[in-house]
Amino acid sequence: EVLIKVCRFYSEQAKTISKITNNQSRKNELELMSEVLEIITISAPKNLREAIQLFWLYSLVGDIRNYGRMDVYLGDFYVKDIQSGILTELEALKLLQSLWKLMADRNTRVHGRVIIGGKGRLNETNADKFALLAMEATRTVHEIEPQLSLRFYDGMNTELMDKALTIIGEGRTYPILYNDDVIIKAVQNAFNLNELTA
Repeated sequence: EVLIKVCRFYSEQAKTISKITNNQSRKNELELMSEVLEIITISAPKNLREAIQLFWLYSLVGDIRNYGRMDVYLGDFYVKDIQSGILTELEALKLLQSLWKLMADRNTRVHGRVIIGGKGRLNETNADKFALLAMEATRTVHEIEPQLSLRFYDGMNTELMDKALTIIGEGRTYPILYNDDVIIKAVQNAFNLNELTA
C-alpha cells in the first residue's frame, strides 16, 4: 500500500510538471514517467522502463542499500525490449545512466553495490548482455556509486572480462572483480555448505 501511494504521488508530480514545461521532449518524458508509475501500481513490469522504476522506488521505500544481482532481475527485460524494438541500446543505456546517477545521489558511502556475472544465473545469455550494458553505464557515469562488482569464473563469456579490464584500464574503479571459482569454495569450506547453497 505504501509503495502504491508513493508511485501515485510521483505520477501526479510528473503530470503537474509536464503541464508547465515548455520543452516538448521533457514533457513527453514526464508523461511517459507518469504512465509507467500508474502501470506498476496495478501490474507486474512488462518492460525495462517499468522494471527499473519499480526496482528504484521499492529500494527507496524499503531502505534497500545494496541492489543484488541486477543482471538476473533486469536482463530478460532488457533483451526483450531490444529484440522487440521497444528500446534501442542507446535508450536503454540512458535509462541505466539515470539510475546510476540516482544511486550516486543517495550517497550511502559504504553501500550501493550492484552485482553482475557469476555462477548460478538462470538466463545467463540475457544476464551477460545486461552486464555489458551495466559496465558501459559505469564507464560513462563517473560517480562513486553504484559499486559495480563483476563475479567471474572459468568458462564465463569472455566479453565480460574484456569489457571490465578495458574500463579499469581507462582509470575507473569499477567493476570490482570477484573470482567465483575461489570465493564459492571458500564460503563452502568456511560454513560447511554445498556449492548450490554457497
